[in-house]
Amino acid sequence: MKVKEVSAQELVAGAEKPQKLAKLQLFKVRLVKDRSLAFAVTKIMNSSDLAKIARSELGNLPHEEVIAIGLDGQNHPIGVVKVSQGGLHGAALTPSDTIRPLVAMGASAFVLAHNHPSGDPRPSEDDIAMTRALKTAAGCVGISFLDHLIIGSVRGGGKWNSLREMGIM
Repeated sequence: MKVKEVSAQELVAGAEKPQKLAKLQLFKVRLVKDRSLAFAVTKIMNSSDLAKIARSELGNLPHEEVIAIGLDGQNHPIGVVKVSQGGLHGAALTPSDTIRPLVAMGASAFVLAHNHPSGDPRPSEDDIAMTRALKTAAGCVGISFLDHLIIGSVRGGGKWNSLREMGIM
């Protein structure tokens, strides 16, 4: 390896040469209010409170849908966002799809909820794997992932399961 000696004048002359600058796009992320959701729960005390909110949004849908319920530092719901919509047998979801709107709404914590149009609220292997991946990702950005609810269809009895209560989280 050759080392070239450079004078102070050469260093200054090199610094004066215009450098090519990269351009970056600047973005703003905004939440847009879609509609209001009326529910009687003002503070989340348990999974049953969450199920009341999730069942009103998901219980009658003919397709699978995933929502995230954002909570403030005292577990008051501050927003609900649809993070995925699928077909009869599943909905694709990534951790970033879920976490991005929660950060934008200023949530300290959240609960994930999705429906099973079949009426069977038992978690699938995919449900469990996504829950674990999302818990890891949420921890990285400092948002507490409190529970994942699976809501069966109202026509199937409206049963639901909490992955936290099942010991999966």
